[in-house]
Amino acid sequence: MKEMLTSVQNPLVKQLSGLKEKKIRDVTRMFLIEGVRFVEEALQAGISLRQVMYSPGLLESERGEALLADVMKTSAPVQPVSDKVLAHISDTESPQGVLAALDIPALALEGLKQELPFFLVVDGIQDPGNLGTLIRSALASGAKGIICTRGTVDLFNPKTLRSTMGAVFKIPLVNNVDQGEAISWLREKQIPVAVADAAGKEVYYCSVLTPPLAIVIGNEGQGPSEEFRAAAARRVSIPLQGGVESLNAAVAGSLLLFESARQIFLETAKHPTKRA
Repeated sequence: MKEMLTSVQNPLVKQLSGLKEKKIRDVTRMFLIEGVRFVEEALQAGISLRQVMYSPGLLESERGEALLADVMKTSAPVQPVSDKVLAHISDTESPQGVLAALDIPALALEGLKQELPFFLVVDGIQDPGNLGTLIRSALASGAKGIICTRGTVDLFNPKTLRSTMGAVFKIPLVNNVDQGEAISWLREKQIPVAVADAAGKEVYYCSVLTPPLAIVIGNEGQGPSEEFRAAAARRVSIPLQGGVESLNAAVAGSLLLFESARQIFLETAKHPTKRA
């Protein structure tokens, strides 16, 4: 067993603490996950852990002990640290006794599954919670992948990661894609674009939202970009009542994703040989 680290000046502690900053994540191509559940999700998904740190608090529960035992079965370097050191590295107010550094995945557009493609495109979303919720909704609705365009909030922001509740490990994600590149790729693959647009003429539950399809959710304040509006085969809106002018971007995106899932289910029920 390694000796416990107790100094925040330790080089390894400084390296992991730096991963809270985007510029450091961009240079090192690593990011942090925190908490028992998140590390469990990473292990279950078969993700390689570059470095694991845990404090004595992890061993106060059977679940924590079991997690450490599972981590020890991998090739990941494991380092015990004091509660003070873990708190210094952590981005949360109440650390759960464990965190891990992982490699940022480098998936390209061509790596997305193209059999009956059903994708979410996140175009300029700025709130980490909205992005995280959209990732969870995309996974839950059966989407095959997510494309995040350049200018979208950092996918590996700690707040974004926490709001995904582990979904980030379960669905293919292509990050930091130029809008023009994304549109060209979708056209090349003959995948129609449906843009969520308050000014859209088609009501979302009256629009055809079955694969092949890419649903585009734009910036919270400005909506979809002009590039995606121009590329859209469908510009769909959500009818609102009570004087409400717009919905939260994550709510709007979730409605469209699950409407698509509903239509896929009905289509599959009519034609059992089809699979989404």
